[in-house]
Amino acid sequence: MKNIERSKGENITEQVLSQLCDNTFLKLWVYPNLYTDRKGGKELCDVLVFFENQVFIFSVKDIKFNKDKEEQVAWKRWKKKAIDESITQVIGAERWIREFPDRIFLDANCKNPFPFDLKKENLIVHKIIVAHGAEVACKKQSDNNIAGSLAIRYSDKNYLLDIPFCLSLNKKNIIHVLDSYNLEIILKELDTITDLSSYFEIKEKAIESLNSLTYCGEEDLLANYLMDIDEDTNKHLIIPKGEVYTDLFIEEGTWVNFYKSSAYLRKKEADKISYFWDNLIQNTAQNILDGIILGNTDVFNGNSATLEMAKEPRFMRRALANMIKDSILAFPDSDMPVVRLLKSMPSFFPDRRYIFLQFKYPKKNSDKEYIPIRRQMLELACANEKNQFPILKKVIGIAIDAPKYSHENSEDFLLLNCEKWTEEQINHYNEINNHISNLAAKIHKNWGVGTVQEFPDVHNKRKVKIGRNEKCLCGSGKKYKKCCMSITSYRQ
Repeated sequence: MKNIERSKGENITEQVLSQLCDNTFLKLWVYPNLYTDRKGGKELCDVLVFFENQVFIFSVKDIKFNKDKEEQVAWKRWKKKAIDESITQVIGAERWIREFPDRIFLDANCKNPFPFDLKKENLIVHKIIVAHGAEVACKKQSDNNIAGSLAIRYSDKNYLLDIPFCLSLNKKNIIHVLDSYNLEIILKELDTITDLSSYFEIKEKAIESLNSLTYCGEEDLLANYLMDIDEDTNKHLIIPKGEVYTDLFIEEGTWVNFYKSSAYLRKKEADKISYFWDNLIQNTAQNILDGIILGNTDVFNGNSATLEMAKEPRFMRRALANMIKDSILAFPDSDMPVVRLLKSMPSFFPDRRYIFLQFKYPKKNSDKEYIPIRRQMLELACANEKNQFPILKKVIGIAIDAPKYSHENSEDFLLLNCEKWTEEQINHYNEINNHISNLAAKIHKNWGVGTVQEFPDVHNKRKVKIGRNEKCLCGSGKKYKKCCMSITSYRQ
């Protein structure tokens, strides 16, 4: 397998965006500075992210706002360079991807093709522009602008809003606009492919259904989205459920109030352990980019454990990381030469599960003998999980050396596609697992169960009763039912 060399960005602005995207989407699916073979190599966009059938096209510009010019003149000039030209670029990039998906390259010489197959009938494209340079001028324009972020209005009547620092965008071809203040907020708060794509999907549906959607900064819309949750589906909302709106306006300061809430702080503290899951994926991703093939990885054709792991949203990664931590601590003390501990763990998606295998084996120094045995144990454990839960379509296996007995470690990942599971396979793996269980190896099983909360409750504290229509105690000024009540009631 040939190693893949990604660009790191051609300037500081692109490099910062590239690094943020690496952390949000994970590096295997992030490609800065792609080129088309038109005119001997023309840049397609600043960053392109491709994951299954979803494409995220980024164009970023850092244009100085000329404070010496009259404000209206300076605004029009800045907007033309920072906004209008980026919009033209991302629209052109989408058109090229849809028309010429096999004519995209990693380099300007067009020698190294883009590693993924973009020929998808159900391709979903999100177009994002990042505009730097106007934050200071935006803050000075009004004392009410506490962040310096751009106000946005989506409608089909662009001429109604054409004033400095307020962008009027066409709702029929949706472009997401981020700026110096909220770029990191959006990509760090929604830092998984599932969390960010869900936000864009709900936002785009809201724009399409309303006459107009207006907000003072993308961060305020994000806060509104995170605070409003459908109690029946446990999904975030932008338009409140059960209410009819023709136009919607999100006020300035919504993000700041949410950011200071105790519910938000508890979530961020709880999420810290979840990045263990990200690190597992990033390490494997780097090996794939370096041309090292691991397990049954075929990530570029959509068939790998790594890809399935990357689909998990942030709160589920937290739960999985906690389960792995608990399982490592629970590995038994034993004098037996061979010991394995299996932990079955749920996924955000109900038709799949994870098997976490820790393996103690006396001949670890002989990788030719040890690694194949560990991989076989992992395959058998995944197959046994399918046999116990016929509803499963995929089982993802993760195997490591038991940390309690090993100072160095390596991982194996396995994806068992088992939607079509025959009677012959059931009997085959049952027979092998019964045989293995009768050998000297000591086997322990441990099942992952329980409720996962995106916004953890306060534990061991007396709860204060608040009326649904009373002001929330977090200080947001909103009614409790529209603020922390909806946050803390979210369950998965």
